[in-house]
Order: sequence, then structure tokens, then C-alpha cells
Amino acid sequence: MAADLITDDVRRFLSANIASVPHLEALLLIATDSAPGRVWSVGEVAARLYLKEDLARGLLDDLCELRLLGCETVDPVFVYAPATPDTARVVSAVHAAYRGQLIEVTRFIHSRTSRKALQFADAFRWRKE
Repeated sequence: MAADLITDDVRRFLSANIASVPHLEALLLIATDSAPGRVWSVGEVAARLYLKEDLARGLLDDLCELRLLGCETVDPVFVYAPATPDTARVVSAVHAAYRGQLIEVTRFIHSRTSRKALQFADAFRWRKE
């Protein structure tokens, strides 16, 4: 069954590492390229994901901080470089889940970000005490 693609490992990875759908799409674009070790520029990622370059750069920097991508900062280029083999395995599972259950995966990501936004907004709500 396709719903089985969204395993607990996939959910944990998404919760811990993926802030938005564009983050996931940037990671999967680079991780699933057919040429191992292929180097990506900010412009290439921005063009493939239909994003402005500054937004693409922010996404890529975030993924580097999480040790999912390797980054060269002098002439900014990015390569898929998960920190551990286990991370690479989970990213493959995330890719399969995204291919097979696109709507469910994106809903999961959006529900997390919506919940965080509501919690943040709730902190500013006036309450009678």
C-alpha cells in the first residue's frame, strides 16, 4: 500500500530536517541526480525549482547546516553529502514517499509549519488572568 511509504523514519526525518516543501524539493533534486558527486550552483537549483536565487541560496545553506549537503562557500556550489549512511537511506525513503504520496508528504510538512505558526501567534494572545 502506498501509505506505507510514509514510515516513522520518514516522518522523523521530515520533522527534524525539513522546514518547507521547497527545502525538500531542493534536497531531493540534488540527492537524486543520476550523476554521483554532481556539483550544483545556486543558479541551477533556482532555475530547476523556479525560485529566486536568494531564496534558493537560503534553502541550500539550511541544508548544509543540517549536514545533508556539502558546500563550497568561495564559489557557492553544493553536492549531496549526507553525514551518515543511515541519513542517505532515510533520504532515499523520503524520496520514495514523496514520489508515491506527494500530497500526504506535503500536507505533513505544511501541518507542521502551520502548527508552529499558530503556536508562535498564540504566544502573543492577550488572556484574562
